[in-house]
Amino acid sequence: GDEHRHVASGMGNLANLLRSQGDLVAARGLLEQSLAIRQKALGEGHPHVAQSYQDLASLLKAQGDFEGARTFYERALETQRAAYGEGHIALAPTLNNLALLHNAQGQHPEALALLNESLDINRKTHGERHPAVAMALNNLAGQHQDMGDYQGARPLFEEGLAIRRDTLPADHPEIAASLKNVAALMSLAGDGDAARPFFDESLKIQTSRLDLLAALSDREGALYLGSVRDIYSRWLAAFQRPEDATRAWAHLLRWKGAGTARLLERAQVSRASSDPSVLLAMEMLTASRRALAAEAYAAYDPAGAAARSERIRALGKEKEERERLLARVADIPELGRQTAPTPEAVCAALPAHTLLVDFFRYDTLEGRSYLAFVTTSDCDVVRIELGTANALDGAVSGWRGLLAKTVRNPFSAGRADLAGERVADLLWPALGPHFQGAKAVWLVPDGSLSALPWAALPIGEGRLLVEDVEIQVLPTAGALLTDDDTEARGLLTLSDVEYGDPAGTPAPCLSQTFAPLRDTGPESDGVVAVWERKRRREPVVALRGRSASEAALADSAPGMRVLHLATHGFFADERCQSTSQSDGIGMNPMLLSGLVLAGANDPHDILATGDGYLTAEEVAGLDLRGTELVLLSACETGLGLTRPSEGVMGLQRGFSMAGAGAVVLSLWSVPDQLTSELMQQLVDDALSKKGLTPAAALRSSQLEILERSRREHNSAMPETWAAWLVSGHD
Repeated sequence: GDEHRHVASGMGNLANLLRSQGDLVAARGLLEQSLAIRQKALGEGHPHVAQSYQDLASLLKAQGDFEGARTFYERALETQRAAYGEGHIALAPTLNNLALLHNAQGQHPEALALLNESLDINRKTHGERHPAVAMALNNLAGQHQDMGDYQGARPLFEEGLAIRRDTLPADHPEIAASLKNVAALMSLAGDGDAARPFFDESLKIQTSRLDLLAALSDREGALYLGSVRDIYSRWLAAFQRPEDATRAWAHLLRWKGAGTARLLERAQVSRASSDPSVLLAMEMLTASRRALAAEAYAAYDPAGAAARSERIRALGKEKEERERLLARVADIPELGRQTAPTPEAVCAALPAHTLLVDFFRYDTLEGRSYLAFVTTSDCDVVRIELGTANALDGAVSGWRGLLAKTVRNPFSAGRADLAGERVADLLWPALGPHFQGAKAVWLVPDGSLSALPWAALPIGEGRLLVEDVEIQVLPTAGALLTDDDTEARGLLTLSDVEYGDPAGTPAPCLSQTFAPLRDTGPESDGVVAVWERKRRREPVVALRGRSASEAALADSAPGMRVLHLATHGFFADERCQSTSQSDGIGMNPMLLSGLVLAGANDPHDILATGDGYLTAEEVAGLDLRGTELVLLSACETGLGLTRPSEGVMGLQRGFSMAGAGAVVLSLWSVPDQLTSELMQQLVDDALSKKGLTPAAALRSSQLEILERSRREHNSAMPETWAAWLVSGHD
């Protein structure tokens, strides 16, 4: 019946799912119902009622209701004491949670008392030398540290470290955590030199198991790399001497972008395989990606929102299982064991007069900051601090937003220029001197710098960066060392897409339907005309109207040298963006952006093949080995949520994982006529006898528009050309 204890358990599970997706209000309602059922079915003194109290307390704390949370934690503790008796191990987690709440409220004596009780319980239950005792010591030490009692904290941290060394394998992550805690405390106490070896050993342990990434799902890999990022951020604070720069960059090269690199490696091995079990696993993973994307953008009754969330969770879990399955069946000696990129190897791959700038957004005691490692082929690595992340992130977002606004409202141009100067003030004094003598720059962004219109960056005396150097964005510095010898031939162009009736209802996560883009047909004709003049012996495939579908693109794209995709891009609104912020299984950031294809406005059966929304997650499943250039003639295709140290979780990553080389993307919507002009000029330059790289061809096209704008309008008008960037290695 509706009031059975099993119903209460199901409500609790669904509440946890809704909480992981950011819907705290709905989660609270379910937890309160679950508590009421348990109280009636089991009685006030039952341990399951205590668990409901804990769940509600945790949620209220997340909502900022500390007083309400404390009430429920105290009820849980009172219930457990009555049910289990004093000193029972079941009390320890509740004591710890209540202590953390007291600490957050500045009630340190109360927190200390609770943590000491938890430590006593763990010692009496497990003995003196047990990992659980080490955890309790660590929690108590952290409380002393938060109180400024460094002398009291240090012996507790050190005892916990000693226990973990005695009871756990030498490369266990908990040992790395203890080492980091001891080192961080030493740094706070002003003993930075003593902290260095502890930070060193901690980072060494945490990065010693990067080969595990080959067997993990995408989400699991991100969680693991998050723990590496935390320790590396602390390590950076201790290793700031000029002679530490090369070593610091070497560590970053090992793991920044490693999750994407391992997934790409797994996909490349699998696509090249003739093993039926590998091919079947690939097909199963592709099917999961499509099913997950279809569920995310299928219409649904709001009354069934909870059931939809559960379906998305189940499909997300299935996708992860199939990612792990593919890793197992594609297991060959080389997978996951490739040599990590080194500074020497990356520098050797840099052409003469080319600057590499590898950015990193990291945590400091004062907050988040940016730094950059700058080098050339001589491998003289320099570390540059760029200041607080809040200031730079806000300036970049503001500038990009004003440039996009200026496209529609030219009166915003003055404000956009001032915003660009603000970004330049934050970046150029530190970076500018290193650009002297460079003819090209390869940028490896992090955080908001992935969406910075670098070409339009003011560099002084009325000049913009694109006028001095050729600019290319790389997903990782290690991408310079990858090589794809797959041969591809031909051009695929997609345009003049029939989306269906724009008067229909927008898909979930989107705030609009999509109107026809009639100018894309002539743009495609122009690109084809250039291609046929330059590469007349190579085939052309043109997808138009209703033929510009997901299925047709997936069937036709493999084996093509160049893809020109002229259509709408999409980026999900806040309703769905929030669900990708948690670590739970379900909506993932690769589902939040993509390309709009035929039939997108039509009502969809969830079981139908193709819904007209080709998500970045689905793009990652395409086989684009040998594809040298992808031209995304669509708005905002360079945007997406960013994952720390993994870059933009959008089409950039999707096409990279699919095996494509260089991808031309945009950061905002550009008028159709200018887009068409730039695309045709870019293809012409890329296919000319000069054989320009995509980055050089894009620069040539941008400079031509820039010079004409200055000549005809006495303005650089970066809003008309600086949205475009080249990502990937050609």
